[in-house]
Amino acid sequence: MTLFSIHTFQKYNQDIPVEILLVKDSGINSRDVNWYAHRDWNLGHVTQDNFVNVCESLNVKVCEVKYDNGEETGFHSSLRGAFVQVNGEDILLVDSDTFFFGSIHEFFNYCANYDIVADKSAWSWAGLKLPMRQMDFYQFNSGVVLFRGKLLQEYGKVVHDYCVEIKHERNYLGAIMAEFERNHNPEMQVKFGREEMAFSLWVVDNNLNYKYFDENEVQTRILRGRVLPRIFHTEAGSWAKYWQRYFSSRNYKHPIKWLGRPNLNNVRSLGQFCP
Repeated sequence: MTLFSIHTFQKYNQDIPVEILLVKDSGINSRDVNWYAHRDWNLGHVTQDNFVNVCESLNVKVCEVKYDNGEETGFHSSLRGAFVQVNGEDILLVDSDTFFFGSIHEFFNYCANYDIVADKSAWSWAGLKLPMRQMDFYQFNSGVVLFRGKLLQEYGKVVHDYCVEIKHERNYLGAIMAEFERNHNPEMQVKFGREEMAFSLWVVDNNLNYKYFDENEVQTRILRGRVLPRIFHTEAGSWAKYWQRYFSSRNYKHPIKWLGRPNLNNVRSLGQFCP
């Protein structure tokens, strides 16, 4: 997943440096715990050494981080606490379950006027606003976020505590989500998305200046309309579906076909990670 995301990224953004944060949850690779450990996507398995070697060949820096996730062990999203170990400013955070369809150079111009730029969550695109302090707020999706200055590191300092507060309903937003589960859909497990809630609440709590990405810049989960975004964040549960639909053979389909044909033989040789 990560290697293919890098492949599509470098097609349009070769001069932008890439750094992979390889976080081990209490010493365990996050893909081997909780939800990811049980996914069967019919994809080959890449060893860590192979992954690192491939990234180095692509001039991509890999930083291995050991992180104690405390009581959130197994909840991969709160591993964002490892952001405190990242160097640099004006950082675009991108999850691995993404495809790139254009240049993102212009994104960084937003840092002159905004602290945070992110896409809306799927709930927000459906029109749902959440109560955030004294306002109704369209919740962010936290999978593609532009952080101004060192705000990425500042968020890393607090994300774990925010997630725990929501999980235990010690935070009013956690109580609202728990009530929604009990009364509307007990199987929905809305608090599983607590890191997105945590991120949104952190932005509001700190009165940060923010904007949402336009549809031609970033889209999440589903492709909307006829505009192909620079970044498509599939979300992990849908990644394999979009891979199989658009990339697993040479029969490319609209709207992805204009991307061009990546050299799948070369991609497979990078660790047999493609079907």
